[in-house]
Amino acid sequence: MHALFTLALALASPQITSRAELRIAIGDSPPQTLSLGLYGTAAPESVALFEGLCRGISDAGRPPKTLTYAGSSISRIERDRIIVGGSLSGGNGRKVDREIDATGYVRTETLSRADAFANDDSNALPHDRAGLLSMRRGGRAFEFGLTPCANRALDATRIVVGEVLGEADGGAGLRLLSTLNDLPARQPSAVSELGGVAALLGLGLGFAGLVGQGLRLARREALAAAGLGTAAASFVGTDPREGRDLAYRPLTKVRIVSASVL
Repeated sequence: MHALFTLALALASPQITSRAELRIAIGDSPPQTLSLGLYGTAAPESVALFEGLCRGISDAGRPPKTLTYAGSSISRIERDRIIVGGSLSGGNGRKVDREIDATGYVRTETLSRADAFANDDSNALPHDRAGLLSMRRGGRAFEFGLTPCANRALDATRIVVGEVLGEADGGAGLRLLSTLNDLPARQPSAVSELGGVAALLGLGLGFAGLVGQGLRLARREALAAAGLGTAAASFVGTDPREGRDLAYRPLTKVRIVSASVL
């Protein structure tokens, strides 16, 4: 009976088509190896992108860059939910696009290099255990996720593309995952969460001040409304969509020293 159960489980498991290794350093400690099995049949384009970033992808954008997981970081640790890695270093994930409009003005826009890597991968593999490797559904992102525990909430936005090979290294990979999961990380603050509310309140009151001037309210009343709007936005914080999201960033630097496809 046990043999039949093992055979059924093996047949139901996704096929591992290739393997990759990430060498991860926590703080000043020597790098540790994370061995991964990739599901190239279940998520072909996502796996191709992951493999490419392990090897290095030449991007001819402005400026030209080699996109690689080597030198990237573990940027987000939500304990018992997800560990996010592959945040490219030095702004390498962005490029500058310039074009001349009809008036002869040169317009400059900063774009994500990941936008060129959209895909339509789809599978029904659930995030139902620790040690699963996932990427964003639809592509357009370089970061990967690792599950420290089962987390079915990830199924809606992420696709499973591989797994940590626990038996390949005597369980060292899963132990490394557990260590990462336990690292202290910056927690979201009430101030930053209220920032969006304050920003909207500030914009609304600032607009009210301008309208007040248009309606020829007393100058003192109009300026008071505009000033109150500015104060409301700055009192709690700015719009959280602006700037870098530092929530869940590990307090200890975690680097991917090298990445390779075996």
